Amino acid sequence: MKKCALAAIFTLMTLFSSCGENTSKAVESAESYFSALTEYSATAQVSMNHGEYVTEYVISHEYSDNTHSLTVIEPLSLSGLNMTFDGETTELRFKDMIFLPPSLDGTKATPMKLLPDVLSSVIKGGYEAAYVHKIEGQNCLTFGMWSHVDGEEFMYRVTVSEEDLELLTAEVFCNGRSVLTAEFTDVQIITN
Repeated sequence: MKKCALAAIFTLMTLFSSCGENTSKAVESAESYFSALTEYSATAQVSMNHGEYVTEYVISHEYSDNTHSLTVIEPLSLSGLNMTFDGETTELRFKDMIFLPPSLDGTKATPMKLLPDVLSSVIKGGYEAAYVHKIEGQNCLTFGMWSHVDGEEFMYRVTVSEEDLELLTAEVFCNGRSVLTAEFTDVQIITN
């Protein structure tokens, strides 16, 4: 039911945005572009809503050869925490200690797990809903997709610039509520 409700919301947004043909062309362009992505780097300003409290992070994210490398820049108490993930194995490094950021209540999801999955989902394509709109005068494409992380189902809403397809923001939903938001800067993408 929640999938139907979110799909209905995206459908309504599509109706109220630019015509459907423009949206279809923008989605095709985005799927083609991201499917050819070979390298990526960005800095993400992340807020994770745990319900009772919010944690804030600045994370450097690099992707190459199907391997994600994330390094916490802020908060300073976690600065230098690095996670490398290749789809099968995860390696955490933090000085001489192993430390995990707080996970989302009721799940094992952390920003270090969700950011790679958001990017992998964008690369995989098959966006379930999309709409074209303007943000501060800039033409943007927002699309949504479902994914599973550690047995939990998440819905991702990702916004990119329609002109150059630069990732701008991502929002992650779990059980109908927004649990993570990310704003991307210093985005660099290499495609083949």
